[in-house]
Amino acid sequence: MPTENKPTTPLQVVRSTVTKLVITGAPRLDPITVFLEDFGRRDCPTESDPNYQTAQGKITINCWDNSWNAYWGGMGPRTVAGFVADCGWDYILNCLDRGISPTVFSGKALHALAQKCIVQRRRQQTGRHDWELGELTNSEARQLWDDIDILRSVERSSECWHHSALLTELFGDEWHYPLDGKAVEENHEYTYLRRVVEAVQQALRQEQQTAEQPAPVAVAPIPDYFVEACDKFDWTSEEALKFYADGKHFDTENGKTRILCTGAIASYALKNLGTEYAAMKGALEPIAWKITYADDGELHRIGLSAEQAERLGADPYYNVQPLYEHPPAPVAVVLPEHRDSSLDNPNYSHARGWNACLDEVTRLNPGAKP
Repeated sequence: MPTENKPTTPLQVVRSTVTKLVITGAPRLDPITVFLEDFGRRDCPTESDPNYQTAQGKITINCWDNSWNAYWGGMGPRTVAGFVADCGWDYILNCLDRGISPTVFSGKALHALAQKCIVQRRRQQTGRHDWELGELTNSEARQLWDDIDILRSVERSSECWHHSALLTELFGDEWHYPLDGKAVEENHEYTYLRRVVEAVQQALRQEQQTAEQPAPVAVAPIPDYFVEACDKFDWTSEEALKFYADGKHFDTENGKTRILCTGAIASYALKNLGTEYAAMKGALEPIAWKITYADDGELHRIGLSAEQAERLGADPYYNVQPLYEHPPAPVAVVLPEHRDSSLDNPNYSHARGWNACLDEVTRLNPGAKP
């Protein structure tokens, strides 16, 4: 019977953005391939914001012959890369492999637990442990020790029921309670996936930091004439003025003015003026102190701090002399006249002290004049 050909409905095709990353260099891991798919925003109204939208996306991770994927429909304003980078590794791991546990049942662990039970029951240590049954005789312990070798071959916890009689002799009728969480070993698949997840998160965070860094700005090379100017230190005031007057302290690059010299050449020229510039800059402050012995003038030390110089200056055994980068210009000191220190002067004692002070000032200031 002929059938009527009906036109088929066109398929809906949605294009999404997929980012592929290949991560290498992770310790003890093969190259990791990551596919990040952002599906855009979906409406997710809330009581406070009826127009709220949240991002949705998917991640697929391949490493050697293993593959994991996860989808999130409520990532807020973030991309899937930002969402995975911000979350804890344990949450991402559980999304990639639901229900995986850090430990797994092991026949070897069950055998080791049975040995521990026999030893402690034989040594009458049951009161300090969770064993339901009491002590074992020598023959009972020996028989159980030989029988538990079969427990090594148990691969899953569900197979323990095939050895219910033996486990009852060891742990009692409720033998499944002592086994819970104790007859286990490290789940290497869990550990492996954790290392993969942490490597992926580290790579995504590095990508974020790289994206946040500003792009480097191309800087034009410094003109040769300015490089030569920087190597010159004996600038005169006339040379410095001409340098700035000719506009050599700046140039123009891509329509923007670039300052080349912010005053270094002028500073060199002023320094070469000598003491006048030093006085303006306050450079007449001592840079060190020379300490000599008061009795013979022999050098004691140089380079003390201001506090040490002040302390030693109060000691009559030392003379303290400040040292300057630019020695100050000598200043003429005008002293008052000496007074009459003859015995006929009724203020004889006062006059002698006055004259002694003038003599000491003259000694300390050779340029002083009465």
